[in-house]
Amino acid sequence: MSTKAAEPDRTTLHSGHCLQSETEDGRTSRFVAGILGRPFGLQGFVKFRSLSGETAHLLPLKQLTLRKDGLEYTAGVEAWRITPTGASGATAAAAAGIVKIAGVDSPEAAKALSGSEIIVPRENAAPLGVNEYYIEDLQGLAVTGTAEGEAAPENDSPKNGNPVNGNSVQLGVISGALLGGRELLLEITRADGAVRLVPFHDRFIGTVSLENRTVELRTPWLLE
Repeated sequence: MSTKAAEPDRTTLHSGHCLQSETEDGRTSRFVAGILGRPFGLQGFVKFRSLSGETAHLLPLKQLTLRKDGLEYTAGVEAWRITPTGASGATAAAAAGIVKIAGVDSPEAAKALSGSEIIVPRENAAPLGVNEYYIEDLQGLAVTGTAEGEAAPENDSPKNGNPVNGNSVQLGVISGALLGGRELLLEITRADGAVRLVPFHDRFIGTVSLENRTVELRTPWLLE
């Protein structure tokens, strides 16, 4: 899922489902950017919903990879149209729309596409802003900190439970994320297998280093 997290308050994350394929540096290489819904009209259009809440990155695409029931196939795009989702405001209007797939010319044919996932390569995923991250890139990162709340240096690669440069240790691993109300919660799995949820917010999360695959936890007591 392509979800992106923003600093400094870290309250927005770009969402979408990731696929189990990675680039050489360990980042997710493909994302499920949207889901096709019910037929729209009589000409074969089908509704779609963007999982990131944005659609500008999809509109230039003339060809899509669709996946349904575990099968992937390539389809041409004849037209995109953006429509409101029923909520108010520009964000709602940009989150969904209708798409015309080449060769799909009737409501019956469009219905067969319902539930299909729209898969895009990383370069066509919703763009990241400054200090934003895809949730998928955060998953698997080592969570580091100390009993005093000090972070491990960025050039460290700590092992679970072992001191690094003093009292800094790996406290766990980011194993998932979920949206709790308006705030993203990181699911952190400790070395003993216990799972804790920590808000992705500056009060709790410090430096994020994708290069070193570490995340600083300012408040290690949250994992107790």
